[in-house]
Amino acid sequence: MSSQEGVLMQLGTMLQLLLIIALPKFALYLALGFPVVFLVIEIFETRFPVKIRSWVKKQVITC
Repeated sequence: MSSQEGVLMQLGTMLQLLLIIALPKFALYLALGFPVVFLVIEIFETRFPVKIRSWVKKQVITC
């Protein structure tokens, strides 16, 4: 993986795909929400304090 941000985006995409599979009735709406996943990751990377970002990355990426 080239960056931690890329790992977070891949995890977000996988979660979104699992939701699409689990909730087929809402699949279209969830599929249209893919840009939201990337937007949330970008906001997380640019606006959250470093202390919170490092803790979340440590919890999510190292699992």
